[in-house]
Amino acid sequence: AAKPTIIFIDTHLRHDDAFAVACARQLRARAAALEKKYPHSGIVVVGDMNHDRTSAAYRALVGASGTDTAGVWHDAFDYQMKPVAEKWGTWHAFHGVSSAGWPSDLIFVGGGLRASPAEILRDGGKGGVWPTDHFLVRAVVLLK
Repeated sequence: AAKPTIIFIDTHLRHDDAFAVACARQLRARAAALEKKYPHSGIVVVGDMNHDRTSAAYRALVGASGTDTAGVWHDAFDYQMKPVAEKWGTWHAFHGVSSAGWPSDLIFVGGGLRASPAEILRDGGKGGVWPTDHFLVRAVVLLK
């Protein structure tokens, strides 16, 4: 049996929403071309999207409009797991505390893949020093 091909894309979208939407569309077009080249492949898209689930850039990334051939990408976060008052933002400006309600560092899967609910790893600061201004995120990606 042929081994499955997994297309892995790491990206960093711009802050400007209109420009990020254009970038998301271009990213999806490139992903669609890769999926055409490697039929029956799964896709994983990760990165600092600089936009959360309430934005136009997020909607363009997910692809729910069906305006391209890249298929729908599923966000690995299970937003129903978020406690009501908790800030789930992943950007913390090297302080270890986020002021944002929703994560902007995201994991999407498509094709024949599924993901466990994404987790935000908030334990990276040693002695108040953080290696990055974003919390790390993690999900287990599996074949359907």
